[in-house]
Amino acid sequence: MRKNQNRNEQLDEYYDNLSSGTQESNSFADSLDGMRESDFAKVRRAPYAKRTKRRKNLLSAAISFAFILFCASVFVYCSYQIVLILMQYGEADDLYDEYAKQRRDALDGGEAVQVAALKADNESDPMKSYDEVASGGVILYDPSKYISQQTSSVKFQQTLVYLSSLKQTNPDTYGYIEIAGTRVDYPLVQSDDNDYYLYHSFTGDALKAGAIFVDFRNSRTLLYNRNTVIYGHNMESGAMFHSLINYKDESFFRSKQIVISTFDGIYTFEVFSFYETKADIDYFRTWFQNDDDFVNFCTEEEKNSMYHKDGITFDGNSVIITLSTCITGVTDGRYCLHAILVDIEK
Repeated sequence: MRKNQNRNEQLDEYYDNLSSGTQESNSFADSLDGMRESDFAKVRRAPYAKRTKRRKNLLSAAISFAFILFCASVFVYCSYQIVLILMQYGEADDLYDEYAKQRRDALDGGEAVQVAALKADNESDPMKSYDEVASGGVILYDPSKYISQQTSSVKFQQTLVYLSSLKQTNPDTYGYIEIAGTRVDYPLVQSDDNDYYLYHSFTGDALKAGAIFVDFRNSRTLLYNRNTVIYGHNMESGAMFHSLINYKDESFFRSKQIVISTFDGIYTFEVFSFYETKADIDYFRTWFQNDDDFVNFCTEEEKNSMYHKDGITFDGNSVIITLSTCITGVTDGRYCLHAILVDIEK
């Protein structure tokens, strides 16, 4: 009882002193009175700032992870595509190397046959007849000045046997093209457009390397054409028409002829023009108004060449071929080669 009374008296004295201002100051209370609102704000904001920074770090980490995942996905996809391309390169090499071997075997050990009989067997071939070609305004040329052998040679007979076997595999078979000393050693095909064999092999299977094919506008009888146009990819593996870039070398340009074998003969062509051009330049014309138009075309193409040969002339009876392939790294770039017929073996 006495203890409670003393405590009450002390409290009364404390409050009296506060009222009179005689109570000693409380340092903690005084410090609170001196604080500003901004001091309290800092204390309140600190936890929120830490949370914001933490969120930003998490977001940055998530973005970095997503970017790494994206790069890894691109790497995996590109690696997969490269593997596919390499596999297709190998597939193309195996396929066409086998046809080249079969052809060599046929010419080395094939038996001579009667050409007349083979021609009779091929009467159903979709080669254009003279009337069909003439109706289109094209003139049949006299090949007599080119023919080196009037009688059928054993080589041509063996070639016919081989071409006939190719035709059983693919009715689109046009012939065979070869440039000695290069990898150009392929069957020739012709479709009803210039798209199909860009990405289909000789056997008709989907293949990035495609096939070597003749322009659909050309006759299947080579001598019916003033200009037979032939296309092929420029493969990084060195296959198809990649070897055409060898004609950039002047000695190669002057020495390497092109041989095309068809059901009508073995044709040898002398190269007279090689140059780089664009896809929209009409270097692959197949139709000409008259002899003068054709001769002018040949003359202009010869002028475009990197190199020039003496002794090559053009007239209304001239027969030429045009080989075309793309330039690596140039979307619309093309290598163009022109060659003139100099010999036929039958």
